[in-house]
Amino acid sequence: MKKLLFASILAALSCCVAFAQVPITGAGKGTPRSFQGIGDVQSGAYAYYSCAFAYNAAYATALGKACRVVKASDGSGGCDLLVSADGIVHSPSTQCSTECSVSCKVTTAYDQSGNTRDATQGTLASMPVLLQSALNSLPGLTCTNAGANLVTANQTAAQPLNGSVVFERTGNVTLSSGWIGTSSGVGAIIQSSNSANSARLNSNGSVVSAAASDSAYHALNGLFNGASSVIMIDGSETSGTVGANGLNTSPINLCTAGGGGSTGILMEGAFYQGSAFNTTQRNAININQHSRYNF
Repeated sequence: MKKLLFASILAALSCCVAFAQVPITGAGKGTPRSFQGIGDVQSGAYAYYSCAFAYNAAYATALGKACRVVKASDGSGGCDLLVSADGIVHSPSTQCSTECSVSCKVTTAYDQSGNTRDATQGTLASMPVLLQSALNSLPGLTCTNAGANLVTANQTAAQPLNGSVVFERTGNVTLSSGWIGTSSGVGAIIQSSNSANSARLNSNGSVVSAAASDSAYHALNGLFNGASSVIMIDGSETSGTVGANGLNTSPINLCTAGGGGSTGILMEGAFYQGSAFNTTQRNAININQHSRYNF
């Protein structure tokens, strides 16, 4: 009788444990982790652009627009690349087969923050080529020294101004080139420096620089805030002084902002305006970027 009772108790416990297990989805896998974008880590972006990822989970759920592409050879067509529910822009050549079956260019990078500050380019020769398999097979903007860029309408946003990019400089490494921002003679811009293995914040010609190896991807998060400015590259910070201007009634440029001549790939870019991020906030974005892009 005791053995029978003991067996019954074991059976009951085993049943309870089985029902307490994590739900299974697919071939023996646990429930997938939900998408977390830069906007989930730090909300309230002034503008956010990416042809690879959604700004936040809500934008992913809505299957929002990331970038608009046309056929590179003649500018024909016109197709919006959408983010999927997992927050990723998958397979441009499938989503926009007419435009991207061979090569396509980006005519619009949509401002996913909801502030409608889209960056556009109407001239085919000045549109960045979409590199369909850039960082870990995700699509990115090809920034060249031929002047390819995307431009917003004039923007005015005073310091403190926080900027964020994921980028790789690939060539002409002794020439400066902007990733996101205004003209370097006018206001805030995030650039690769005019020396090898270096990137910088630049406002009105005053810069804060830090090491950033060429031919490698980096997450750069910076604060434009006069004498209290900070540049963080891959989690390492350097402080210094930049000029007083933020976005000084001038367009936001993606790629060759401010002129220059180095080349590379831009995966995402953003500005946050109104409050100065601290080290913890910058590093939270940095960690999110490294996690999403897996670099």
